[in-house]
Amino acid sequence: MKQPDYKLIMILSYFAIYVIWGSNFISIYFGLESFPPFLMGGIRFFLAGAMLFIFVLIRNRNLPSYTSLLPSIKQGFWLNFVGTGALIWSEQYVSTGFASLIVTTVPVWMILMDTRHIKKNISNPWITLALLVGISGVVLLTVSNHDFEGGSSGTFYVGLLVLVIGTLGWSYGSIYTKKVKSTLPLTMNLAIQMLSAGIFFLLFSTLLNEPGRFHINQVSTVSWLALLYMIIFGSILSYGAYLWLVKTRPIVEVSTYSFVNPMVAIVLGVWLANEQINFETFTAMLLILFAVFLIKYHHKLKRGYHKFSIFNKNNKDMIARTWHGKVPKEKGDEYFAYLQKTGLSDYANIKGNLGIKVLRRDEKQETHFMLITYWESIEAIKNFAGDDYTRARYYKEDENFLLEFEPVYHYEVLET
Repeated sequence: MKQPDYKLIMILSYFAIYVIWGSNFISIYFGLESFPPFLMGGIRFFLAGAMLFIFVLIRNRNLPSYTSLLPSIKQGFWLNFVGTGALIWSEQYVSTGFASLIVTTVPVWMILMDTRHIKKNISNPWITLALLVGISGVVLLTVSNHDFEGGSSGTFYVGLLVLVIGTLGWSYGSIYTKKVKSTLPLTMNLAIQMLSAGIFFLLFSTLLNEPGRFHINQVSTVSWLALLYMIIFGSILSYGAYLWLVKTRPIVEVSTYSFVNPMVAIVLGVWLANEQINFETFTAMLLILFAVFLIKYHHKLKRGYHKFSIFNKNNKDMIARTWHGKVPKEKGDEYFAYLQKTGLSDYANIKGNLGIKVLRRDEKQETHFMLITYWESIEAIKNFAGDDYTRARYYKEDENFLLEFEPVYHYEVLET
């Protein structure tokens, strides 16, 4: 059977969290015209989760155990109920533009909460610059559209506080998703996550007596369409894409959706609400796209800087470190994605690393990888591999991919 195209899946997944999620701000706005916030969230996630659960159950015919459900339930609580729930509720009191602005704090919280990589993330000047540029762009984007409402009212500040709490919950849930090892397939994990979130929403809605104040015959066609859109596109497709990206791509890269979403919201506002794009808005869009570029390619930018500054000095002490590994052919694409977020990411953030080359060769049953890394000195290699630098550094998850654990070799670089 032909393996799915990894690059195509990645492109479609980023389209989902960039564009479809960007349209969620307006969809929520239209939905709130007729639905109470938590009741709308409950219907959205419960129906989306139930449909996906039935679909997966029909295909696999296996009910998951209770213990295997717990990680998915926790994800549903933090990501959907706390994160999205705060956004839905707050849009009663703050504009969609302002809500999109607050959501841009997600990358900051993710970087601070990602304790495993916090030191290298903060010390990376490209990531720091990208965060500053991206947030500046979104501030300019929002201010230039004069989209703040009720700035002097108490409810505005309550909405702002709830939004901040929501971004913290979403960030924590994202970090938890990346760290936890789920035994469930992605589709079942997504179904349980949304189903449990829907139950949390409905219980909280009942506690607030929202069903008692809701009249189904007063729901407008626009609100029904907005809810349907959020169930199919905003929940099933987009959340599935997000969970896949969090598992396979660097967390800092995935978090760039929060820079693009406000830009999409403004574009849709022009299209659907006849809003105008002025010079400030256009400038803000360029800043946001530049921030996404910096975060997505910060490893290459850093390596390019080192190559320019070191190679041109004709450093005769440069050392090349080589490693070879092989995995089952059907795991080749998955292993490369895993390699990007572990070894390659760690290499690039070690002081003294001058560059990385990754080579690949596919055979009938196996896929071979050759890594060549360049270093200023042995001491620089020790910063990555430890005092016994002659041994390869392996990660715990490597045993799920590699057919054998091979040694590393070091060479003096005579010419580049």
